[in-house]
Amino acid sequence: MRITRGTDVGLRVLMLLARSDAPKVSISQLAEDLNLPERHVGKIVQVLSKYGWVATLRGRTGGVVITPAGLAASADTILTAIEGDAPLLNCYDPPCPFLEQECELRKTLGSAQAAFRAELAGRTIRDLAGHGADAPTPTLEEPSSPGSPTTAGGTPLATDQPEPRPVTHRPRRRVPAGSAV
Repeated sequence: MRITRGTDVGLRVLMLLARSDAPKVSISQLAEDLNLPERHVGKIVQVLSKYGWVATLRGRTGGVVITPAGLAASADTILTAIEGDAPLLNCYDPPCPFLEQECELRKTLGSAQAAFRAELAGRTIRDLAGHGADAPTPTLEEPSSPGSPTTAGGTPLATDQPEPRPVTHRPRRRVPAGSAV
Protein backbone atom coordinates (compact mmCIF):
# COMPACT_ATOMS: atom_id res chain seq x y z
CA MET A 1 0.00 0.00 0.00
CA ARG A 2 1.39 3.30 -1.02
CA ILE A 3 -0.07 6.71 -0.33
CA THR A 4 0.95 9.16 -3.02
CA ARG A 5 0.94 12.92 -2.67
CA GLY A 6 -2.26 13.04 -4.74
CA THR A 7 -4.16 10.82 -2.33
CA ASP A 8 -2.80 12.76 0.63
CA VAL A 9 -4.01 16.03 -0.94
CA GLY A 10 -7.38 14.45 -1.80
CA LEU A 11 -7.96 13.40 1.80
CA ARG A 12 -6.93 16.84 3.05
CA VAL A 13 -9.20 18.63 0.54
CA LEU A 14 -12.15 16.55 1.74
CA MET A 15 -11.27 17.27 5.37
CA LEU A 16 -10.99 21.03 4.69
CA LEU A 17 -14.35 21.03 2.93
CA ALA A 18 -15.93 19.04 5.78
CA ARG A 19 -14.65 21.57 8.32
CA SER A 20 -15.52 24.67 6.31
CA ASP A 21 -18.29 26.96 7.48
CA ALA A 22 -18.57 28.44 3.97
CA PRO A 23 -21.19 26.94 1.66
CA LYS A 24 -18.54 26.52 -1.06
CA VAL A 25 -14.78 26.93 -1.20
CA SER A 26 -12.77 28.04 -4.23
CA ILE A 27 -9.93 25.96 -5.57
CA SER A 28 -7.61 28.92 -5.04
CA GLN A 29 -8.59 29.03 -1.35
CA LEU A 30 -8.02 25.27 -1.00
CA ALA A 31 -4.62 25.64 -2.70
CA GLU A 32 -3.70 28.49 -0.36
CA ASP A 33 -4.79 26.52 2.72
CA LEU A 34 -2.76 23.50 1.60
CA ASN A 35 0.20 25.58 0.38
CA LEU A 36 0.07 23.89 -3.02
CA PRO A 37 -0.21 25.05 -6.64
CA GLU A 38 -3.78 25.78 -7.72
CA ARG A 39 -3.39 23.60 -10.81
CA HIS A 40 -2.46 20.55 -8.70
CA VAL A 41 -5.41 21.05 -6.34
CA GLY A 42 -7.71 21.49 -9.35
CA LYS A 43 -6.66 18.11 -10.73
CA ILE A 44 -7.28 16.44 -7.38
CA VAL A 45 -10.72 18.08 -7.14
CA GLN A 46 -11.53 16.63 -10.58
CA VAL A 47 -10.74 13.13 -9.30
CA LEU A 48 -12.84 13.65 -6.17
CA SER A 49 -15.66 14.97 -8.34
CA LYS A 50 -15.48 11.89 -10.58
CA TYR A 51 -16.26 9.69 -7.59
CA GLY A 52 -19.06 11.98 -6.37
CA TRP A 53 -17.31 13.02 -3.14
CA VAL A 54 -17.43 16.71 -4.10
CA ALA A 55 -19.61 18.79 -6.40
CA THR A 56 -18.17 21.69 -8.34
CA LEU A 57 -19.99 24.89 -9.10
CA ARG A 58 -18.90 26.94 -12.09
CA GLY A 59 -18.76 30.64 -12.57
CA ARG A 60 -17.78 33.73 -10.67
CA THR A 61 -19.62 32.59 -7.55
CA GLY A 62 -18.63 28.96 -7.98
CA GLY A 63 -16.56 26.70 -5.82
CA VAL A 64 -16.36 23.20 -4.41
CA VAL A 65 -18.70 21.56 -1.89
CA ILE A 66 -18.41 18.25 -0.15
CA THR A 67 -21.31 15.90 -0.80
CA PRO A 68 -22.99 13.65 1.76
CA ALA A 69 -21.21 10.75 0.02
CA GLY A 70 -17.91 12.54 0.56
CA LEU A 71 -18.58 12.96 4.27
CA ALA A 72 -19.55 9.31 4.64
CA ALA A 73 -16.68 7.89 2.55
CA SER A 74 -14.07 5.98 4.49
CA ALA A 75 -10.39 6.78 4.16
CA ASP A 76 -9.90 3.23 2.84
CA THR A 77 -12.52 3.74 0.10
CA ILE A 78 -10.81 6.94 -1.03
CA LEU A 79 -7.35 5.40 -0.88
CA THR A 80 -8.45 2.34 -2.86
CA ALA A 81 -10.28 4.39 -5.48
CA ILE A 82 -7.31 6.67 -6.12
CA GLU A 83 -4.37 4.29 -5.56
CA GLY A 84 -5.83 0.89 -6.39
CA ASP A 85 -5.63 -2.30 -4.36
CA ALA A 86 -2.07 -3.51 -5.03
CA PRO A 87 -0.25 -5.56 -2.40
CA LEU A 88 2.73 -4.07 -0.58
CA LEU A 89 5.05 -6.65 -2.00
CA ASN A 90 5.43 -7.51 -5.69
CA CYS A 91 6.72 -11.09 -5.78
CA TYR A 92 6.48 -11.41 -9.55
CA ASP A 93 8.66 -8.66 -11.01
CA PRO A 94 11.36 -9.89 -10.86
CA PRO A 95 10.24 -13.35 -9.77
CA CYS A 96 11.13 -13.99 -6.15
CA PRO A 97 13.04 -17.18 -5.30
CA PHE A 98 10.50 -17.80 -2.50
CA LEU A 99 7.51 -17.56 -4.84
CA GLU A 100 6.80 -21.31 -4.75
CA GLN A 101 7.20 -21.53 -0.97
CA GLU A 102 5.27 -20.23 2.01
CA CYS A 103 6.94 -16.83 2.35
CA GLU A 104 6.93 -15.27 5.81
CA LEU A 105 7.69 -11.80 4.43
CA ARG A 106 4.69 -11.90 2.08
CA LYS A 107 2.47 -13.20 4.89
CA THR A 108 3.69 -10.57 7.40
CA LEU A 109 3.31 -7.66 4.99
CA GLY A 110 -0.13 -8.96 3.95
CA SER A 111 -1.30 -8.94 7.58
CA ALA A 112 0.16 -5.47 8.15
CA GLN A 113 -1.62 -4.17 5.07
CA ALA A 114 -4.90 -5.74 6.19
CA ALA A 115 -4.59 -4.07 9.62
CA PHE A 116 -3.74 -0.74 7.98
CA ARG A 117 -6.77 -0.98 5.67
CA ALA A 118 -9.07 -2.03 8.53
CA GLU A 119 -8.03 1.06 10.50
CA LEU A 120 -8.71 3.29 7.50
CA ALA A 121 -12.03 1.55 6.79
CA GLY A 122 -13.25 2.54 10.24
CA ARG A 123 -12.59 6.27 9.67
CA THR A 124 -14.86 8.45 7.56
CA ILE A 125 -14.01 11.92 6.30
CA ARG A 126 -16.50 13.23 8.87
CA ASP A 127 -14.44 11.49 11.60
CA LEU A 128 -11.11 12.69 10.24
CA ALA A 129 -12.39 16.27 10.06
CA GLY A 130 -13.25 16.11 13.76
CA HIS A 131 -17.04 15.98 13.41
CA GLY A 132 -19.06 13.35 15.21
CA ALA A 133 -22.11 11.61 13.85
CA ASP A 134 -24.26 14.38 15.37
CA ALA A 135 -22.75 17.10 13.13
CA PRO A 136 -25.16 18.36 10.46
CA THR A 137 -24.69 17.14 6.91
CA PRO A 138 -24.01 20.03 4.54
CA THR A 139 -26.67 20.57 1.92
CA LEU A 140 -26.25 22.01 -1.52
CA GLU A 141 -28.11 25.11 -2.65
CA GLU A 142 -31.52 24.71 -4.19
CA PRO A 143 -31.31 23.91 -7.92
CA SER A 144 -33.07 27.16 -8.85
CA SER A 145 -30.38 29.30 -7.20
CA PRO A 146 -27.79 30.95 -9.43
CA GLY A 147 -24.47 29.12 -9.30
CA SER A 148 -25.99 25.89 -8.02
CA PRO A 149 -24.59 22.59 -9.23
CA THR A 150 -25.84 21.13 -12.47
CA THR A 151 -25.11 18.09 -14.57
CA ALA A 152 -23.06 18.35 -17.74
CA GLY A 153 -26.32 18.82 -19.66
CA GLY A 154 -27.37 21.75 -17.47
CA THR A 155 -29.98 19.81 -15.47
CA PRO A 156 -30.05 20.85 -11.79
CA LEU A 157 -28.69 18.27 -9.38
CA ALA A 158 -30.87 16.76 -6.69
CA THR A 159 -29.71 18.08 -3.32
CA ASP A 160 -29.48 14.63 -1.73
CA GLN A 161 -27.33 12.93 -4.39
CA PRO A 162 -25.28 15.38 -6.44
CA GLU A 163 -23.54 14.14 -9.56
CA PRO A 164 -19.96 15.22 -10.03
CA ARG A 165 -19.13 17.84 -12.62
CA PRO A 166 -15.57 18.12 -13.90
CA VAL A 167 -13.75 21.41 -13.46
CA THR A 168 -12.71 22.97 -16.76
CA HIS A 169 -9.63 25.14 -16.59
CA ARG A 170 -9.29 26.48 -20.12
CA PRO A 171 -11.18 26.40 -23.43
CA ARG A 172 -9.86 24.50 -26.40
CA ARG A 173 -8.05 26.55 -29.00
CA ARG A 174 -9.43 26.35 -32.51
CA VAL A 175 -7.00 26.33 -35.40
CA PRO A 176 -8.36 27.67 -38.71
CA ALA A 177 -8.51 25.10 -41.49
CA GLY A 178 -5.50 25.15 -43.81
CA SER A 179 -3.19 26.91 -41.35
CA ALA A 180 0.13 25.46 -40.31
CA VAL A 181 0.53 24.62 -36.66
